[in-house]
Amino acid sequence: MKAPVIALGLSVVALAGYAVWRSRSSASMDAPQDTYAVDGLSDWGSTDAMGNEPVQETGFLEDTMNRISNFVSGNDIASVVEAGPGYIVVTRPDGTTVRLKGSRNWRNNNPGNIEYGGYAISMGAVGGDGRFAVFPTYDAGRRAKEALIFEGRNYAGLSLSAAINRYAPPSENNTGWYQNTVLASVGGVDKTMGDYSASERQAIMDAMEKVEGFKPGTVTAVG
Repeated sequence: MKAPVIALGLSVVALAGYAVWRSRSSASMDAPQDTYAVDGLSDWGSTDAMGNEPVQETGFLEDTMNRISNFVSGNDIASVVEAGPGYIVVTRPDGTTVRLKGSRNWRNNNPGNIEYGGYAISMGAVGGDGRFAVFPTYDAGRRAKEALIFEGRNYAGLSLSAAINRYAPPSENNTGWYQNTVLASVGGVDKTMGDYSASERQAIMDAMEKVEGFKPGTVTAVG
């Protein structure tokens, strides 16, 4: 029995190390607080990446544990029961009901904060929180954002810097900082969105996710 226990312990340590790295990597960006309102999804999407909700401050240990829990268990959603400021109640595929509290784009599996409507439904959304779409998995929400910004008619022909200017306009954001941060993820190469390689797209998505404050939160059983 010792080998499985040791293996489990090493896995937990590895996951904790990964969570620490992610947290420090994100924190090292020194993000200005006014960059959490992201606009530009005018065809189908968001006018506010954080939904005008106050940033929820949590400690380093709590953040790390939330990241590990999310990494291990995921956030699969079958349907939406109710939603309100700072939370959403959902059913899991196994029928259990839970309350999620954390960043809006995390709890909705919607890193791009795409509004609930025709496009979101076509990409698999299972409901909405009153404004933004709720996707069944993080991967589904990420695919929806990727298709929108790299293949959507309003973005595919723009350079990365121009796409970010549209997505996060200067009227509501520190757009220059946003552009510099995301451009740095691809070595400063400002190509047309549709011309980035698969690996470059993932780097861009990761950088945007950090800028937009994607942050796993807490899961509490209901009933």
